[in-house]
Amino acid sequence: MVYMYFVIISNLLYYILQMPRRKKKEPITIKSSEIKILVGIALFLLGLTIGLSPFIHQQSALFDTITLQLGYSAISWGILLIYISFFLLTKSKRFKSVRQVGGLLLFSACLSTLLSFWQTADQLNSSDALRGAGGELGKMFHLALNSTFGNLLEIIIVLVFLVIAFSLITGTTLEQILEFVETPIKDGEKKKFSFSNLFGGFKIDSD
Repeated sequence: MVYMYFVIISNLLYYILQMPRRKKKEPITIKSSEIKILVGIALFLLGLTIGLSPFIHQQSALFDTITLQLGYSAISWGILLIYISFFLLTKSKRFKSVRQVGGLLLFSACLSTLLSFWQTADQLNSSDALRGAGGELGKMFHLALNSTFGNLLEIIIVLVFLVIAFSLITGTTLEQILEFVETPIKDGEKKKFSFSNLFGGFKIDSD
């Protein structure tokens, strides 16, 4: 009897081991490319909304709130988000420069500060005035810099960062910018203005 049970169990185990194993079901997941497209579209629409807000802020509370927070610098912040969306929506290397993203970010922050720099104390406390300048964000940047460095150093710092942002966005080196600003006199003639000279190093990188 014991021998019979042993034979039955042995045959059963042998049968189970010989059965074809079922392949594990692969988990159903959203492809990374689909996520990139969805996030890219969301960033594009957000950038478009922010960029257009200063011109249509009276049409809805959303646009008005964005304009109050960013002022007219919302245009550059919107462009920044739209550019970032191209990272996800396109495969072209023309829109995949981390350096240019950094330049646009720096330019947007400088523009917010610069638009608020010229406002008086009363205007900084006026919602309407902030909408027409750098918004609450620009006010925050301006007051932080001004309380630390004062008016003169603040404007110098902002202008220096603007030059750096310009260099990052266009690919023009700081040396080229300095040479252009100096406008050296050669052979007794003043060097003529030329955008080709200034943007001679312009190219879109794929960093």
